[in-house]
Amino acid sequence: FSDYGCVFCKSFWENTLPQLKTEYIETGKAKLVYRDLPLDTECNSVLSRQLHPGACKAAEAAECVREKGGDIAYFEYHDILFENQKAFTEDELKTWAKQIGQNIDSCLDSGKYSSEVLNDIADATAAGGTGTPYFVIIAEDGTTTTISGAESFANFKRVLDALLDG
Repeated sequence: FSDYGCVFCKSFWENTLPQLKTEYIETGKAKLVYRDLPLDTECNSVLSRQLHPGACKAAEAAECVREKGGDIAYFEYHDILFENQKAFTEDELKTWAKQIGQNIDSCLDSGKYSSEVLNDIADATAAGGTGTPYFVIIAEDGTTTTISGAESFANFKRVLDALLDG
């Protein structure tokens, strides 16, 4: 679970994810499912204070991009959001989508994916997530392990190797 406005999520994206992709995802040993946990009071009622303004709309915008352009466009947009991390405005979110050939204006304006983001928040909360990034690692036998925070690749490797060898 991640938040486009979270500096720790950006750190994971920049420093840990590339190694995880190379060693585990691209080799088929693991799969990454990106879910949203925006720390933005606009949609996250669990929060007592505003942490990342615009993060809810950024999550919705990413879902709109996925609808229009599929997973490849989604992850291209995902990267743009982390590269331009700040308090996002709707105009910026729409402009960045257009830069990769996706017009999300009506989708974002409609709030079509607000319930999807709310479902992700509920799932994260149910899994014990209160901050970002928050990882729920599910082994083939269904057992789960969680990692909270922008942990190092070495920590992920230790957890993943133990699950894969077990």
